Amino acid sequence: MSLSPIAQILSTNKLVGENYVDWKCNLDIVLTVDKHKHVLTTPCPLEPTEESIQEERNSYTSWMRSDEIARCYILASISNVLQQQHRNMLTATDMIYSIAEIFGSQGRQAKQAAVRNFMNCRMKFGKKCSGPYATDH
Repeated sequence: MSLSPIAQILSTNKLVGENYVDWKCNLDIVLTVDKHKHVLTTPCPLEPTEESIQEERNSYTSWMRSDEIARCYILASISNVLQQQHRNMLTATDMIYSIAEIFGSQGRQAKQAAVRNFMNCRMKFGKKCSGPYATDH
């Protein structure tokens, strides 16, 4: 089975550490296009019992299949070391939380740096400003 053109984004932009924010964005794109992103935002339906109706069985089966595909996309798009650490996790959500714990602070740091750069730029151009919300009108 070959990767869809959209899924090739993940194979050419593997998570290597410093690119977590871009990797997560690419993963979200691929899972959205392939209609599997819901496994990251909705809990797994209860496992069907003998009394379950067909709709419940179908919902569970569909969610489990989407989660399996999402886990494969994640594993295929991370380094071998990360694969070893995450291959036995039960759900794609578990993988994402674990990866976010390792690399997620980079996203916050990047946002803080962007805001800091913006504020510094504003201060340079508006030296009359005395507060963070002051303007030069």
